[in-house]
Amino acid sequence: RGQRRTPAALSGLGLSDAAANNSRTSWKAGRYSFSDPKFREDDYLAEEEDDIIGPAGTFDENDPSVEVVPMSPFKDKPSAEGDFDGDFPRGSSTWSSRYTDNPHKTKRMLDQWDRGHYGSRDRQSARNMFISTASNVREAATHVGDAMASKSARVFGAGYSFRQSHTFGNQKENTNLNAIWKDDQDSSDSIQGTRVHTTWQEAMLNKKRRRRICGSLLCAILAIVVLSVSIAATSEQRAEKRASKYPGSGMGVPVTFYATSNTPYDGDEEKQLASNLATIPNDAEFIIHLGNLQDASVTMCPESRYSDAASVLKKSPVPLFVVPGEQDWVKCPRQKDSFNKWLAAFGTFEAESNNGMEVERSHSNPEIFSSLYNGVLFFGLHQVSGSIQDTDAHEARQQDMRNFFLGMLNYHKGQFRAVVIMGNARPGPQQQGFFNSIADALRRYKGPVAYVHADSGVGDAVYTPLPELPHLLGVQVPTGNTHKPLKITVGYGSRPFVVG
Repeated sequence: RGQRRTPAALSGLGLSDAAANNSRTSWKAGRYSFSDPKFREDDYLAEEEDDIIGPAGTFDENDPSVEVVPMSPFKDKPSAEGDFDGDFPRGSSTWSSRYTDNPHKTKRMLDQWDRGHYGSRDRQSARNMFISTASNVREAATHVGDAMASKSARVFGAGYSFRQSHTFGNQKENTNLNAIWKDDQDSSDSIQGTRVHTTWQEAMLNKKRRRRICGSLLCAILAIVVLSVSIAATSEQRAEKRASKYPGSGMGVPVTFYATSNTPYDGDEEKQLASNLATIPNDAEFIIHLGNLQDASVTMCPESRYSDAASVLKKSPVPLFVVPGEQDWVKCPRQKDSFNKWLAAFGTFEAESNNGMEVERSHSNPEIFSSLYNGVLFFGLHQVSGSIQDTDAHEARQQDMRNFFLGMLNYHKGQFRAVVIMGNARPGPQQQGFFNSIADALRRYKGPVAYVHADSGVGDAVYTPLPELPHLLGVQVPTGNTHKPLKITVGYGSRPFVVG
């Protein structure tokens, strides 16, 4: 028989010279001896071993149900290689004598336990392997290795992926980790009110759901903003398109002014007028007083009356224009003299509080004026009602007023988007001649026109004064002694006037 070869990793254990001497037997005797300090330390693992192989029971030598297998002692020298089963001599106990001080008494009991536990494959584990005999280590390791391989395949599968929606290979949903790690929310051990643990799949789905919700909200907000901007742009385009039907319709910016009339008639109304002027809103570009600064039948039109009213109107924080009314001179005892007094007090009244508005006046009749301001052409006319004594002067004034109006309209052609005419009298038969003389020019202009006049005590506040001029808007301003100045804004488009 040739010499046995021992792996280098096992050198020093006395395996190479087992055939020549009894070192092999001596090694095993020392290796598995209870007195060996290495194995005395292992005895502290008794409790762990009990958990694996079960607690030791009471053993009775005389119990006939216990099969006693006779054991033979180790031979001094093995006669041949076949006398060993693994690392143990044939016929010897499969349990080491290191577990007791009386090996002969407990070997049968331990062998009985070993046979009982070895028969169950489910009891195999790492500790079961190494507390078993050396001859069973290879088979037990094979069983454990196969079990681990089969469990690993069942858990992960071929080509496993943690993402359920991207699983590939042969694994099934019920063997994936998403099923193995899923919480049992129906467990009877769960405590009422206790927060249930969320799996990683649920957390991922919740995160995706929140992202979808946030994305949808952002898209909705963006769509609303885009739609609002689009609607606003479309409205502006439509307004510009409507306004472009006549020259200069897109000129300037919105203009806001305030109008009053028929005040102050006495001292109390003077105080009220002064208060109204002091509290005029900041958006006011100017104020227009549409005449009737007094009650001529009461005051009889003294010169002081004009100066007193002028002193109140000069307190206006913005430019203030005044046009004559019938109570200012037509109802007075001496019409011509009273008109001269009015002209001296208010003929160029706006010059002292002008904010940069360029005002042009008629040379023959300075009470008639015009101003092109922010794309709107304003006219202040001498339109009164009542019986006029000097008819020739009145006809000449009407002719001059018509020429001045048509001249300014033609001079500023293409530079304004709307026309505002301001006078005292409500359009009637006495004013019909003037409006007929400018009707053709207004038709050619085609743009919006407003006639703002003092309170006549009859009719609506906003109306169409002349059917033959449908684009002419009439605005009646309420009496100033009972109302604050009326706000009027001139915007854009074919209907740019906003009253109130």
